[in-house]
Amino acid sequence: MRYPASALLLAALLAQPAGAQPAGPGGVADKVAAVQRGLAGLLDRAGEALHANDRFAATEALNEARHLGYFATHAWGVRGQARDAFRGADESVREARHLLQNGRPEAAADTLLAAASSLGRERLDRTAQDPSPPTAPELREMAGRTVLSADGKGLGEVSGVAGGDGGLALMVGSGGMLGFGEETWTVPAEAVLLGERYVVVVGGGPAS
Repeated sequence: MRYPASALLLAALLAQPAGAQPAGPGGVADKVAAVQRGLAGLLDRAGEALHANDRFAATEALNEARHLGYFATHAWGVRGQARDAFRGADESVREARHLLQNGRPEAAADTLLAAASSLGRERLDRTAQDPSPPTAPELREMAGRTVLSADGKGLGEVSGVAGGDGGLALMVGSGGMLGFGEETWTVPAEAVLLGERYVVVVGGGPAS
């Protein structure tokens, strides 16, 4: 699986030794807010691309929004009003894809832009999020899962868990073939959100 150069650059910037303190937000609520901004940005980018008749850019943004939207509605520690807000955005992505398949790009664009505006204005309930950091068994359960940035870019896959006096970290690998040439780095456990199919890395907000 290949990843964009921008995604690999972001990953390199996020890479820290297992014992390092995370540079990004430590609380789940802050990480959820970063995913909120990232998903709203993707919805807006896809809608604007459709209005500009740039189907390639729109498809790319929609695919990233689909993955990030699924993650957000199934992320561990995200509940209540926050989950409802993400579920609404995820439904808008699916509706827009359906409209595109039926030859209605303008309607799809309007749906995405409305969803971006709604999600961007939403004030998520910070007290509803689970503040507990991931445990070692939870991190080990993530092995093989796709790692995304907070704005939906694919960064690689979880290849293991590292630990030391400074705390736990996920090992993430990308690139290479059949185990050769793969690049591996570590991400502090405090800088990730875990989910059903994905792990999201939050290192100070959505990637630009």
